[in-house]
Amino acid sequence: MKAVVICEDHTLDEYVVKPVVENIFRELGKRCRVTVASNPRVKGVDQALSADLLQHVFSNYRAADVFFLIVDRDGDEQRESGKLEECRRDAEKAGKALITCLAIEEVEVWALAIHREKLAKDFKKKVQTH
Repeated sequence: MKAVVICEDHTLDEYVVKPVVENIFRELGKRCRVTVASNPRVKGVDQALSADLLQHVFSNYRAADVFFLIVDRDGDEQRESGKLEECRRDAEKAGKALITCLAIEEVEVWALAIHREKLAKDFKKKVQTH
């Protein structure tokens, strides 16, 4: 299986989202080659959520079985949720499987989730109480 991840700034986010998506497939017992889309170069949430960009990515990564669109919510519960639904509908019309996700704050927080077993117990306790 081949997966392509689209994020709002691949130059930094790819080092977090790629291992997270790889881990999802590993936990599902599925083999998957995960690529973070770098062509075209996405610069910001508005561009990541544009129909034109999605079509460009779909065209450039034709061999992909599934696409992930992952952007930061930046603490705003309403941020772009309607746009994500629009992107899913556009992908469906194009015959593409697209999974969308709004990271609650920043995707960088996900790095902690992957390595939660390596975190000190007192760190986990402090995080749970806040």
